[in-house]
Amino acid sequence: MAAVHLEIHHLPPAAAREELLSAAERAQLSSMGLGPRRRSEWISGRLAARRALCSRFGEAAATSLSLLVEPDGAPRLEGKEDYAVSLSHDGDYFAVAIAERAGMRVGVDVCLRKHEARLRRILPRLRLRGAGLDVFAQWAALECFLKVRRLGVAALLDTALTVEADARGAKVSADGCALLLTFLSHPDFVAAWGGELA
Repeated sequence: MAAVHLEIHHLPPAAAREELLSAAERAQLSSMGLGPRRRSEWISGRLAARRALCSRFGEAAATSLSLLVEPDGAPRLEGKEDYAVSLSHDGDYFAVAIAERAGMRVGVDVCLRKHEARLRRILPRLRLRGAGLDVFAQWAALECFLKVRRLGVAALLDTALTVEADARGAKVSADGCALLLTFLSHPDFVAAWGGELA
């Protein structure tokens, strides 16, 4: 399996400068009808992705790429179709996962530690069996799993999932299929990322 590269960027709302987007990104943004907060998040996500792409391909190559949205909401990298990309944000933290492999799906999630009380209320309501992971890792793993499988949050209500600690991070299992994920633990957040062939 291809390696999945992760980058985390801290981008305050003032960093969301539309003029830094590609022409294709600006065109898609103008057609989306997003409110001010969601618009700022969308722009910041693209700028975080641009930073990650610069570190992978160099600034000249990265500026010719556009990160657009598929009809199902998944990001698509225009200009390097053999790469898969996933984005996540929580507060001012933006996570970008990139994999170099055609036909691969990747997922990433970042979960701020300040959400502990909310997660402790939500997780017991799900059909989830988990072992050896704190609530932040469990939630990030679930969100990442959904992104890789291109499922909505409602799938968490309909599917029995197992999230268990693994030597590398975690294994999320559902319906006999497993996905291995890696974690990054930071004082402010936990991030989970991984991928699989489509």
